Amino acid sequence: MLSDELKHHLKQLAGEGNDPLAVAFSGGGDSTALLHLLIDAEKGQARDVYAFIVDHKLRRGSGVEAKLAADRAKEMGARPLILKWIHDNPTTGVQEKARIARYGLMGESCRRFGITKLFVGHNRGDQLETVLMRHRKNSGWRGLAGIQTHTRAPIWPQLRGISVLRPLLNESREDLRTYNQQKGLDYIDDPMNEHLGHERIRTRQDLKDDASLIDTTIDIQQQAQDKLVAENDRIREFLTAHVDIYGWGGAWLTPEGLAQDQEETLDVLRLLIPCISGSSGFPPRDRLHQHIRSLKAGFTAGMTLGGARLLSREKGLLIVRDAGMVLGRHQKPPLDPLKLKPNEPAVWDGRFQLETTQPDITVRALGACEHRPDKDTKKALKAIPLSARKTIPVFCVGDEHVNIPFIDKSPDFQAQSLISERLNGFLSPK
Repeated sequence: MLSDELKHHLKQLAGEGNDPLAVAFSGGGDSTALLHLLIDAEKGQARDVYAFIVDHKLRRGSGVEAKLAADRAKEMGARPLILKWIHDNPTTGVQEKARIARYGLMGESCRRFGITKLFVGHNRGDQLETVLMRHRKNSGWRGLAGIQTHTRAPIWPQLRGISVLRPLLNESREDLRTYNQQKGLDYIDDPMNEHLGHERIRTRQDLKDDASLIDTTIDIQQQAQDKLVAENDRIREFLTAHVDIYGWGGAWLTPEGLAQDQEETLDVLRLLIPCISGSSGFPPRDRLHQHIRSLKAGFTAGMTLGGARLLSREKGLLIVRDAGMVLGRHQKPPLDPLKLKPNEPAVWDGRFQLETTQPDITVRALGACEHRPDKDTKKALKAIPLSARKTIPVFCVGDEHVNIPFIDKSPDFQAQSLISERLNGFLSPK
């Protein structure tokens, strides 16, 4: 049976108010139970619950399956929305590309309808399988903490501003299907879930065959989770004491911060670098280790890592965007101009949210503009380090800039660095 605390847990995650909620809905056993449970928990509230159904268009008949899922979601009282992935039939990395596309489509729909909470149906079995697979691959303790109940923007920038919530991590796959049967809910289970050619399915079978593996895996996950919570608290304290974050998109690690324990400094930089570069992943731990050792040994030349530049300055460390990734370098083309729609915020380079009230505005990097700033603007720009200056966004008409954020203050042109928001997402409650 499902736990007695589940309904309370769902209401707690959903929060107060009438703002809409969304469920990632496939029509399978887990998401069917989740959608029904959430609608039931919100009964009596003037609150829409959307069912986002992604048609990946990777196999024949996927459109029919999506329509069936939409019909069933509507019967439960949800507002179904079919989202179609338009692609060129990828042949490599299909699962990862599909995952990013899926969350991108759902993130876009969340913003469209003012949704900030997306519920996903991962269950207890998914958690055990994930942790055991990672353990067998000698994952570090961060990976062994497993799937988190609450993450903010886990895929960047597709899920920016959205919390992904997984309330079923303590519920078994079997209990969720029993719930569906008791409530008379039809669902479809993917036949690939029984295919032993997949690592996850083999791991699932191992857990069925050896009950002792379950207790061992639970212990591994709990120990790693406890360490993750303590680590996040420690990183918050370090950031407050030793890191300054600048609105133009950079950060300064003080000499005192750089002099701290090397592993502690590494953990902080590993989070800071993708926030400053706007990239989706973390820099390799071994390369970051080498860079920190070099810096502490007095190496002063700049280093490039994870789309960011690490520059030794006054015995501290300045971290800025790597200009080559923005303006182009070797085989790397420059960023395409971003065309803005009036009064519609957009994310540029994964680093800034930009908005304008004006039509026909594009966003480029300052270093990509042909029109050069006048004398007064150049003087004002000196407040931004030279290494970062060319990578800041500017509002343009054609090739000429009409507004430089952080220098030209205007209600018609707004720019916000996303460093702090993303850092908070990494350190969000779990």
